[in-house]
Amino acid sequence: MMKEAVKVVNLSKSYPSKSAKEKGNGIHRLSFTIRQGECVGLVGESGCGKSTLVRQLLALETPDEGEVYWLSQRLANLSRSRLRLLRQHVQAVFQDAAAALNDRLPIWRSVIEPLDNYPDVKSTIFERQDLERRERAQFLLALVGLSGEHLDRYPHELSGGQRQRVCIARAVSLCPQVLICDEPTSGLDPTIQRQILELLLRLQRELKMSMLFISHDMAVIAQLCQRVMVMKKGLIVDQFGVDQMNEEARHEYTKLLIAAAQ
Repeated sequence: MMKEAVKVVNLSKSYPSKSAKEKGNGIHRLSFTIRQGECVGLVGESGCGKSTLVRQLLALETPDEGEVYWLSQRLANLSRSRLRLLRQHVQAVFQDAAAALNDRLPIWRSVIEPLDNYPDVKSTIFERQDLERRERAQFLLALVGLSGEHLDRYPHELSGGQRQRVCIARAVSLCPQVLICDEPTSGLDPTIQRQILELLLRLQRELKMSMLFISHDMAVIAQLCQRVMVMKKGLIVDQFGVDQMNEEARHEYTKLLIAAAQ
């Protein structure tokens, strides 16, 4: 039986009404697991609580109640030093690639930033450990389909799809065990979206990562994931294997999302 990469138990988070408008809706007693090497999709409309859940999963906020576990480690009351060590194993790719990159840094320096933050980590993603920093950056860019000509460019000189590839390269540089992708293809045209999905699927399989892929589009989830969770108003209302998507037992909201994607 596969071990659990991420485990969530009765997780809740709410905000005062003033900040709820800014931060999104809360979540209510969510429980689920993501097994090692598994790709799980989370789908729901805007404002349903997906972003709130991401902040709890990445330990960016403290939940009101419930627990989050990374690789069997309970995050609550974990020391800052221990949490920092664990963070190398849990990385994220966000929707706004432009905001995620420092516009003052050339691409090669942005790509190796996680490696600079964890200088003692020997990332198994590299075929050789004696590469110089710039050589590591070029290796990572090649991994996501970008060439050496992009090394010295700045984020504003790249297309949206290219910036997202840079963010993916950076996220996988430490060869994490868990990758959380929060709407990473939103806003991209269909052709580029398909290419990014294919890239993520290839990397997930090659690196044997667990992945949580978050989207409002059921069609995107169906292309990528093995299992699906459906969120509505801060609750997970349905969970199923992607091969069970069209079964009559699906929640009515799930059926609406499926119909909208067709």
